[in-house]
Order: sequence, then structure tokens, then C-alpha cells
Amino acid sequence: MSKINKVVTDQVIRLSPSFTEADFSVTKMTMDYTRFSFLDENRKVTKSFVKQLKRSLRKKDLGEKYPILVDSKYRIYDGQNRFVARMELSLPIFYQVDDSLHVNDIGMISQNVKKWVPNDWLRYHLAKDENDSYKIYAGFKRRFKLSHTMALTMFNSGYYTRVMFDEFKDGTLSIPNINEANELAKLSGDIRALVPFTLNKSWMIAILSMLTHPEYDHIRMCKRLAKYSSKLRPCSKWQECVRELEGVYNFHSQAFVRFI
Repeated sequence: MSKINKVVTDQVIRLSPSFTEADFSVTKMTMDYTRFSFLDENRKVTKSFVKQLKRSLRKKDLGEKYPILVDSKYRIYDGQNRFVARMELSLPIFYQVDDSLHVNDIGMISQNVKKWVPNDWLRYHLAKDENDSYKIYAGFKRRFKLSHTMALTMFNSGYYTRVMFDEFKDGTLSIPNINEANELAKLSGDIRALVPFTLNKSWMIAILSMLTHPEYDHIRMCKRLAKYSSKLRPCSKWQECVRELEGVYNFHSQAFVRFI
């Protein structure tokens, strides 16, 4: 069990007048971060998720609606990432005390909270109707039957970044060049149609790396695949997939091209 080492104040404030002492869970607030501790049995704090939470908190603080869950010893059973994000922003900690909790309940608590997946964020922003890029994105993804990762990558000239996905969730999705994205989707579709097995994420990343290479010749690759696609072997790492593609692309060729 690890303790927190940052102190701001020892004040605890009772919230929401509608709550009474008879309520099962009373939400309280404090600026004393040191009273809380982490349980070793719980999931580790994730820096990338804390960063995401801090970005959301700067936009709007809904902390009172989502208190962390602790026992009377202030050991955190649920909400350790929210706790760290709020502490780093010097925001008050909203919490509820429940001594019926046991370390065996930690896994169940985590499983009972379903995280939003990309489709949830897409539906959310389409319903808000504040950014037309999501309508274009939805049509593009549906038309070419792409995963979210591949669709976003094609919107970013064939390169995937975490920032891009964060913008997708935040509602700030932008489309720098829809014509380029359409071209990448069409070219990758040509390749997918010629490969004799289902392509996973690694293969799709490899194909985009190939398509965006300055020396790539699409007609040459399609001709090679039409004859020699049986030479391709399934692989798990995208770099290995690139080497497989290079092998077919350069087969019987004096000018050997490497895509990475």
C-alpha cells in the first residue's frame, strides 16, 4: 500500500444539502491528498490516462458526480487515476466511504464500468452535430469498411498518432485532405483484394507504410501480387509484414526498394 505525499489543506466539506447521514454513500470533499493511499491489489495508475483525464477536467469538472470510492482508512478502491489527475491539477477530491468493500471486490468494481469504445465516441459526436468532420469520417469509414485505427490513420496521411485519437474523442476531429484519404483507402483496397488471407492491423499498417513511400509503384505491386501473392506469409509485427511486401514487390527485380 502506497501513501500520497502532497498536502494542501485538511478541510473536509459536506456537499449536496439533499444528503443525510442516513444515506448509504455520502459524497465528501477534501483538499488533503495525504489521507489517501493506493492498494497494491488495484490497477496501476496510467500516465496516459491521467493526462487524458486532466485534459477533460480543464474543460469541465464533473468531479462531484464521479467521486472516488474509499474505505474508512482512505484506501482507494476505485478512482485512482481520477485521484491523481485531480491532485496534479490541485483540485478537491470528491469521495465516498464504504467499509463493506474488500480487496476481492476490486476486480468486480472495474468490470462493472464499461469504457467507451471508438463507436461510442463517434455516435456521441454525430448526435451533438457540432463538427461536420464526423459525418464525413463516418461515411468514409463505412464506405471502405475500415477499422477506426485505419480510418484515422488514412486521415493523417498514413501515420497514426495518439494525439489524433485524443482529438477524435474530444470533438476536434479534422480532415486535412479527404482526397488523399480516399486515395489511400482505394489503393489499400486493391492490395487487400489480392492478398489470399485476412489482413490484421499489422498488415494494414505495413500496407500504408508501403503506399506512402516515395518510390512505391502501385501498378507494379498489383502485378506482382497477382502472380506471387502466395509467397506472402502471415506475421504479427508490422515490420515483418513490410518485409513480406518488399519480397513480393522486388521479386525478379534488379532495383530493390525498401519501404522502411
